[in-house]
Amino acid sequence: MDLESLFQSRQTISRGITNQAQLYREQLMELIKEPVQNQSLTASPDMWTDRYRQLSYLGVTVTYVDLHLCFRKFTLCCRSFPVELAKTGENVSKVLKEELSQYGIERFDAVYWVSDRGSNFIRCFNLNMVDPIFCFAHRIHNILTITFINKKIDGHFNDEDIEDIPDNLGQEEFVGDEYMTLGAKRVFLTINHTKTLVRYVK
Repeated sequence: MDLESLFQSRQTISRGITNQAQLYREQLMELIKEPVQNQSLTASPDMWTDRYRQLSYLGVTVTYVDLHLCFRKFTLCCRSFPVELAKTGENVSKVLKEELSQYGIERFDAVYWVSDRGSNFIRCFNLNMVDPIFCFAHRIHNILTITFINKKIDGHFNDEDIEDIPDNLGQEEFVGDEYMTLGAKRVFLTINHTKTLVRYVK
């Protein structure tokens, strides 16, 4: 038996993955057509960085309730953010439009938006004249963090440019030390739990 006939080449596998992705994209487009037409689709974009490879990613999750009153949730896209582009509101808007257009969504106001208060997202929504709903879990996390450990995050967070608190703060910054009161430790524990809540909401 010819072993080469048993294993497909990397080019064949690559084409197969691309074709399969397009097939699923078309199926998803059909599923969200009705909620898009009735303006009942909610999109939640998020950006994060792979700190090992220093690559940024943009993902969009969509949710809606279908005609049978069933809650539906899908990942619309998850892609690397172009390395040659700064993560500005203008560029975020450009990339989001590229992804939405693949599903027949040509306007930002065709869907509802839920996001964190990252300055690039705020700028993106302002450019497209939409009024998003800001994620309460992110807000709670940011308020508690800036209130109780603001010295640790100088340069990452301020009132004029509201960014997410970075996730790479050391564990000791959340648990305190042996001289901390029980009440203070409970506050830090609450901060930790809000991070878990953010992940759950995502």
